[in-house]
Amino acid sequence: LMESIWIGNWFSRLLKLSEKTSDCDAVYIADRSPFSAVCYAGAKGHLLDPVIRAQIEEVWAAANIEIYSVHLQVEDETL
Repeated sequence: LMESIWIGNWFSRLLKLSEKTSDCDAVYIADRSPFSAVCYAGAKGHLLDPVIRAQIEEVWAAANIEIYSVHLQVEDETL
């Protein structure tokens, strides 16, 4: 349940940010992807994946916002 709420809040914050700017080329960077919830949800996290993908499509259709998820992996020693 908590992960579902977190996903909804993630998209809500994104939409609110986009409403605050008139710059159609704005770029927003988040330190967590909505797909993070899949990992945090545990054994049933895979059920959230299609919901997240559907919400990404809805945001694109409704607000013309493109979402890219990037996984950065670095060596532990670098951190």
